[in-house]
Amino acid sequence: TERFVKLAKPLEEIYTAIPEIERRSPKQVTILLKLASFRTREAPAAKLLKVVAGSSSSLNGLVDKGLIEIYEKSVDRVYRETYTEEMKEIQLTDAQVNVIDAVTPHIEERSFKPFLLHGVTGSGKTQVYIELIKKALKKGHSILLLVPEISLTPQMTTRLVQNFSDKVAVIHSRVSPGERHDAWMRIASGACKVVTGARSALFAPLKDIGLVIIDEEHDSSYKQEEIPPKYHARDAAVVLAKEFGCPVLMGSATPSIESMHNARSGKYTLLELPERVDGATLPTINLINTTEMKKKGEMENVFAKPLLTKIDERIKKGEGVILLQNRRGFATQVYCVECGHMEKCDNCSLGMIYHIKTNNMKCHYCNLTKPMPKACSQCGSRNVKLFGTGTERVEDELQFYFPEARIERIDSDTISEKGKLGDTLNKFRDGEIDILVGTQMVAKGLDFPRVTLVGVISAEASLWMPDFRAEERTFQMLTQVSGRAGRSILPGEVVIQTYDSNHPLLKFVLNGDYHGFFSRDLQSREFRLYPPFANLCLAETKDKDPRKASEALIDLYKEMFNHNRAVTVLPPAAAVIAKLKNEFRFQMLIKTSRKSDPSASILRDTISRALDAWKKTGKHRDIRIVFDMNPYSVV
Repeated sequence: TERFVKLAKPLEEIYTAIPEIERRSPKQVTILLKLASFRTREAPAAKLLKVVAGSSSSLNGLVDKGLIEIYEKSVDRVYRETYTEEMKEIQLTDAQVNVIDAVTPHIEERSFKPFLLHGVTGSGKTQVYIELIKKALKKGHSILLLVPEISLTPQMTTRLVQNFSDKVAVIHSRVSPGERHDAWMRIASGACKVVTGARSALFAPLKDIGLVIIDEEHDSSYKQEEIPPKYHARDAAVVLAKEFGCPVLMGSATPSIESMHNARSGKYTLLELPERVDGATLPTINLINTTEMKKKGEMENVFAKPLLTKIDERIKKGEGVILLQNRRGFATQVYCVECGHMEKCDNCSLGMIYHIKTNNMKCHYCNLTKPMPKACSQCGSRNVKLFGTGTERVEDELQFYFPEARIERIDSDTISEKGKLGDTLNKFRDGEIDILVGTQMVAKGLDFPRVTLVGVISAEASLWMPDFRAEERTFQMLTQVSGRAGRSILPGEVVIQTYDSNHPLLKFVLNGDYHGFFSRDLQSREFRLYPPFANLCLAETKDKDPRKASEALIDLYKEMFNHNRAVTVLPPAAAVIAKLKNEFRFQMLIKTSRKSDPSASILRDTISRALDAWKKTGKHRDIRIVFDMNPYSVV
């Protein structure tokens, strides 16, 4: 139930009473007029007070005067985004029609078929989803549409609700327990036929699923990595579609290497949207070598002067600017110039991140917070400096260079409040925000015709990670964020700042050459035996005593060789983040070739038998060991 307020007397009596009330309680008059403007003359109390900026005492005063009633009403708690947009008349392109025609027979026949939709940014993938959902609903089926994270849900949810109204249920981490419960009940009863959300939406109690859609199928957020069960929502959704005997459509402008390999080898059917809709063209992309700019004196802290000039031009024209820096906080390191000591987290082997808004240091893994030190904790020197750039610093410097500009930041620090993301996107769409600064959240799915400039502060933010997917992730992120520009008749431009403008990866980004990048990365993975040519399992031991964690994994390593030499086992080593949340971590990567072990049965059987033997020794009963099949990251 929820508290509601309604007018207790006819409108004539309300209007007669207003002049006398206005002299003493103007806020009560505002409440009465707002209630009178509603067709039903009622409203939820909390929402009414928020709209009129009133208080409970104003309501109580009106109750005492007999002008309103407050009562409890049973309501169905429905999550809706605060983001809004006008519904447009859509004229489908020939390419969109071809994609729809390819999938439709499998909806009508109820047959399992996996499709990979490779569509450039702005090619109208969302409208294809909507048209296919209409066809599945016409057959009486339910539909599951997965998005990788909540940053993609405001626009997607709004468009789904515009087309399918109360048939849509939303499930993700920002949905309240009450809203989630009511959505669950509506789904189970069959009232909601269209479910959208992040990973957890996969487990919604949908019946008679006739279509599964996975938007941005390449995204790493689909992998549950932090806590067991460690599953990949995309792969699980494909299995779900197979169970229900329905088609599954995986869409992306930058498909994962594994999915494109599946399409090339015939496991998936490849569909393509090679051009943008509405006559829009892909943006031009320019690289700025920050190393050379520094030598010429052309750098203003984190910005190259040419990028600042382009931002200024867009602001004067009233056009939108998006800037990407995939690091939160102000500075990524706090270090001592005298002794070189870096301030680290007490619980993790990681540097503390400085946040200027709160003037403290924070660990982004365990959330430990410390005050900013006045002196080095190692040598006592007061010569403590900040190094590295996060979104706060980008925002701070923009405010210095463009004091009149309206700037907002989107990262997990700023959108924790419910509705904040949708409100920010509304303002940006309407031109009330000039520059949007953010982490990878701004790279995903946003569709704003007024955006003509996208800037990337540092292309190397993810490229230097010691992980076999580092180049793939970087290519995907740079291509995706580039796709936010020029999504209308206004031409778009992308400026990428980099230390190494000759890096081969950036050439593929510059030319929009997905297939060239795919071929190069695929060849590298085949040579080094990584997916899609290998089955992987990452074994990890954790303990507060590093010696115990290390010895436990070394013993398992020995058992692996005793049970099957057909398995490739890389020697145990400390994890890249060696200490996390007060536990020391050691890792061992185990591989088999998919040629000789297509179902990974040899890999699983070898691990199972080695683990049984390892447990029987009884030496490592207190050690936590975790296995991650086909890990997305080996960091």
